[in-house]
Amino acid sequence: MLKTKFNQKISVILILVYMCCCRFAYVGAEADKYTDTENHWAKAAIEFVTEKEIMNGVGDGKFEPERKMTRGEFLAVAARVFRQTKGNTDDSSNLYDDISKTQWNAPYIAALKANGCIPPEMISGGKLNPELPIIREEAAAIIWNCFYYAYKNDHDSNIDNIVDVNDIADWARESVLKTIDAKIFAGDDNNEFLPKQTITAAETAVIAHRLRTTDEAYVPDIPKESGNLIESETAAA
Repeated sequence: MLKTKFNQKISVILILVYMCCCRFAYVGAEADKYTDTENHWAKAAIEFVTEKEIMNGVGDGKFEPERKMTRGEFLAVAARVFRQTKGNTDDSSNLYDDISKTQWNAPYIAALKANGCIPPEMISGGKLNPELPIIREEAAAIIWNCFYYAYKNDHDSNIDNIVDVNDIADWARESVLKTIDAKIFAGDDNNEFLPKQTITAAETAVIAHRLRTTDEAYVPDIPKESGNLIESETAAA
């Protein structure tokens, strides 16, 4: 009788161990299944954000790295990076006229809005227009607002090597320059930021990867684990 119970307990433990192993193997293996990122310049970042469950593919084994990110998609990524994923969707003031509480990204948007991370300049007539492609200056402003909310540390906006700085909207210029100083965003080979250009899934993955791993963006009073910027649950609300 005792031997039977012992064997049953061992069986349960082995099953649990097997399930855990399968779970971690699946998360890490999803990026390996992408058929369109093998030789892509952002492959390492795409694998990282997939493993961390910050971004995922579009199905059929594809990531579609050159697809344009929408506002709604980018906000979800920002919320996951900064661990602001559980916004109160029952409070209508946390949403917009075109965001219902049942939408897949509503908790992310609600959290970011409540924490002041979504620039009001992106809102028109009470609407976020989440299906619009997001442009670089908007993305940088969102990231800087999230970054400052989480860490309350500042960066320099006196960047003098961006040749198209005057093309950046007045409301976004300081945020853009601070994300460049923090090594989150960067200009191209011609030192152009291209503020009105849309941002791709691959570029978004690289930004998320930098936020989780770049020392320049690290704040000393927040525990740093495994070389990642904000692995600690104390990093953000």
